Amino acid sequence: HNPFKSDVFSLGFCLLYAAALNFNLLYEIRDVKDMKIINIILRKHLKKNYSEKFITILGKMLELDENKRYDFPSLIS
Repeated sequence: HNPFKSDVFSLGFCLLYAAALNFNLLYEIRDVKDMKIINIILRKHLKKNYSEKFITILGKMLELDENKRYDFPSLIS
């Protein structure tokens, strides 16, 4: 277990809330176990106001599989 990747996930949730200002969105994705569906939901709610790059990074931060999730150095590059 990499605790820093857990921190990235938590930061992703905070950014998601700040971007959408919508608690319902957090509840909508918290029980989803399929990253394809999570990415669809993110795009549905964020594409109007945010770049594709931001949405992609946010999706990598919220990746369910810790081995695929971004860590802090990955966020910089």
